[in-house]
Amino acid sequence: FAAKVGVHKDRLPAGARLVQDWPFDYQRKFHLALADAPEGAFLAITGAPEVIIERCTIAASEKERMLQRFYGLSSEGLRVIGFAFAQNAPRDADPDHLPTGQAGLPPLAFGGLLAMRDGLREGIAELIARAESAGLRIIMITGDHAITAKAIAAQAGIWHEGDAVITGDELDKMSEEEFRAALPTATVFARVTPEHKMKVIGDYRRRKQIIAMTGDGVNDAPSRVAADLGIAMGKIGTEVAKEAADLVLLDDNFGDIITAIEEGRNMRQGLRRTITYLFSSNFGEILLIVIALLAKFPLPVLAAQLIWMNVVTDTFFDISLSLEPKDPSLMRRGMFKARALFDRLTAARLAVVAPVIALGSFWLFHDQIADLDRARTFALTGLIVFQWFNAMNCRSETRSVFSLHPFSNRFLTATFAIVIALHLFAVYSPFMNDILRIAPLSLADWFEIAAVAVTVLVAEEIRKFFYRRTLARIPKLEPAVVH
Repeated sequence: FAAKVGVHKDRLPAGARLVQDWPFDYQRKFHLALADAPEGAFLAITGAPEVIIERCTIAASEKERMLQRFYGLSSEGLRVIGFAFAQNAPRDADPDHLPTGQAGLPPLAFGGLLAMRDGLREGIAELIARAESAGLRIIMITGDHAITAKAIAAQAGIWHEGDAVITGDELDKMSEEEFRAALPTATVFARVTPEHKMKVIGDYRRRKQIIAMTGDGVNDAPSRVAADLGIAMGKIGTEVAKEAADLVLLDDNFGDIITAIEEGRNMRQGLRRTITYLFSSNFGEILLIVIALLAKFPLPVLAAQLIWMNVVTDTFFDISLSLEPKDPSLMRRGMFKARALFDRLTAARLAVVAPVIALGSFWLFHDQIADLDRARTFALTGLIVFQWFNAMNCRSETRSVFSLHPFSNRFLTATFAIVIALHLFAVYSPFMNDILRIAPLSLADWFEIAAVAVTVLVAEEIRKFFYRRTLARIPKLEPAVVH
C-alpha cells in the first residue's frame, strides 16, 4: 500500500537510514522497524489491529470505535492490519519489552487500518464439499483474527453453523480435557502460533486420525513434519516449506489433493483386489489337496496341472483386476476406510470363497473317480472355472457383480477371452492332453462344471448383501483430517 502511494522503504529520504527491522513475531503479533533521520529516529509498527490499537495513545472511545471498525471489516472476510508510528523515537527501542509494557517506547500515534481481500479461488467451496462427502474433515488453522477466519471459512464451506472457533489465547487457557472435548467440533483455529499448530496435530495423532498439513511459510515447517503428510505450495511456498514437505503442489491447487486422495484410494483397492483374488484362489487349491489327503483319495491335481492353472489364471487376472476402473464409492462418506491390505474383511471373504472352491472341486473330482485322468480333468477345469467366477467377485468388495458394467474393464474382458482360449486349447489338444494328463470334455461336462463353479459367485453375492446391510447401520467413519 505504501508503494502505491509513493513511499518506498528502499528509498528513504536523504540522510535517513534503517537502523533495525524486527520481523513479524507470532508471540508479539507485530512487525517493528526503526529508522534514523536528521530530524530524529522514526519508529513504525504494523500487525494485529487489536494489539496495535491497544498500544496507541488515543482516547478509550476512539480505541473502541477503531476496534468496532476492525471487527466490521473482519466479518466481511477482509484481512486487516493495524499500523502506528512515533516521531523522535529512542534509538535503543527494545521490542522484547513490548509484550509486557511500554518500556523504551515513545507515545505511538495510531496510523489506521489496512484491509485487503484475499479472495477464495473459484470453485473452492465445491472442492471442500467434495472432500467432506469423501469422509475428509477440513480444518482451517490460521494466524488471522477469529472473525476474519470464521468469515472466510464460512464462504469456503469449512465452517458450518454450530462449529467451534478456537483462538490461540483460548488454547493456552484450556486444560487438556477441555481441549480434547472441544476438538471434535472445532473447524477454525485463529491467531495461532506454530506451537498451537503442533498441539492440534498432536491431539489428532492421539486420536489415530490421518493428518495432511498444508502451508507455505517457514513457520509451518514443524507442523508439516509432524503430520502424516506435509504438503507445501509450489508457487507461493518458501524453499524451507518445500524442503520440509512430503508433497509439493506445483500449481497450489487444493483440488489436486482431492484428486490424489482418490487416485491413492483406487491404487490401494487395486492391490486389495489382487491380494484377495490370489489368496482366496490359492487357499481353495490348498484346501482341496488337504481334503483329498484326509479322505485318502489320490491327488486331485498334479504338479504340471497346478503350474498350468496358475499360468492361465493368476498371471492374467492379477494384472487385469488391478486395472479395474475407479469405484464411485471411493469418494463417498463411510464407503472407504483405510484398512490394512489384509484385514478382517479380506479374511471373511477367504473364509467364504476358499471352502466353496475346495469342496466344489472335490465333488467334481469324486464324481468321476472311476477314471482318474477324467476325474483330474474335472478337478483342474473346475478349479479354473471357479477362478473365472472368483475374478468377477473380486471386482468389488461390496457391490454386486450384476451392478457392474460387464465390459467396463476392457483388460479383464480381454483376460477372460485369453484364459478361456488357452484352457480350451489344453483340453482339446492331444499334445497338451499328454503333457497335463487330462482328457477332452463334452458339452454336458462343461455345463456340470459351470453349474458347480457358479456357487462361488452365489456365495460371495450373499456375503456382499449382508455386508452392505451391516455397513448401512455403522455410524459414519472417523474422517481423515486435512489442515
